[in-house]
Amino acid sequence: MTEHTSQYQRATRLTTSRRVKHEEKVALRQTLLFGLAGVILMILSILVIIPGIIRFIGGMSDIPEVAEDSLPPQVPQFSAPVAATSSASLQINGFTTPKAQVYIIMNGAEEKVVEADDSGNFSTELQLEQGENRIAAYAKNGELESELSREFLTIFDNQKPEVEITEPTENQSIQGKANQNFTVKGKTKPGSRVYLNDRLIFTQADGTFSSSHRLENGSNSLSFKVIDLAGNEAEKVVTVSFQE
Repeated sequence: MTEHTSQYQRATRLTTSRRVKHEEKVALRQTLLFGLAGVILMILSILVIIPGIIRFIGGMSDIPEVAEDSLPPQVPQFSAPVAATSSASLQINGFTTPKAQVYIIMNGAEEKVVEADDSGNFSTELQLEQGENRIAAYAKNGELESELSREFLTIFDNQKPEVEITEPTENQSIQGKANQNFTVKGKTKPGSRVYLNDRLIFTQADGTFSSSHRLENGSNSLSFKVIDLAGNEAEKVVTVSFQE
């Protein structure tokens, strides 16, 4: 029984030794293969990949640059032009390509030509026509021309707004406690601001307005001040009497 066990142990050790030797041979072959692959990749890098990268970089330097002089100038941009003004003179400012010629178009006709400075900024003064003025611009750099800019509208209006007070009427006598909070009504230029004794009151889109005003016993002076979109002002005073 003991001899049989000893033979079995020797056979086991022999099998283990063979398996270890086989695994060592496999590991050695894998190491050699990886080493050979690394050497091949290094040779390819030296002979093929690196020269190709160098040629590619050198080729990029040969790509011709697009000269700025071959591009049209930037479309002129205006800086926050006003929507309405009571002055016939309008100062406009904007920017485009440096040193470009800016052609100002007003109401469909060429109005003025101004040159942008070294930073591309330009400024000029226009004489407006009464009413609507539609203003745009394009820029030129030699023979190259930009597209037309976005058009903006400026209204020149130097006429004072009219104010019509429908209620109350001048020198009207108002009686009774129930009428002390009296409703005033009127109409003016659409878009205007209306103040009643320095208090802003709401106006409708068509220029009509209506507001409650508390009357005092005796004479009451109702001062209506109107300021239109262009900044023109008008004032009208209505005097009424009240008795409880």
